[in-house]
Amino acid sequence: MELSDNCRFFPAQYSSIQVFKYSTFVPKVTFHYAGQVKTVEAQDGQTILQIALDNGIPMEHACGGNGFCTTCMCRVKEGMTHLSPRNEREENMGIVDDPERLGCQTEVQGDVEVELSDW
Repeated sequence: MELSDNCRFFPAQYSSIQVFKYSTFVPKVTFHYAGQVKTVEAQDGQTILQIALDNGIPMEHACGGNGFCTTCMCRVKEGMTHLSPRNEREENMGIVDDPERLGCQTEVQGDVEVELSDW
């Protein structure tokens, strides 16, 4: 059996090993809306708007979630560091101050708590 230059213990045909990242962590989003509080599980990378709609939580989105109207504006109560950075659309809409974020443009990357507006 011949050894490859890249690996001292495996034959050349086995020198490339793929490593898969596996995580059992499931982000949770707690929504405060219309006098209710509901905590739901999310998939990493989903937007706040997608998570709300997937779980039957009413959230305005007049522009269809394209970042042009601000009707999905929400206030982040906890977990600001578990959200994607502001993108160009949020900045162009003038949304630059914490804790306000556009639900359609903000991806969840960990546990967060948000308050939906009644405006």
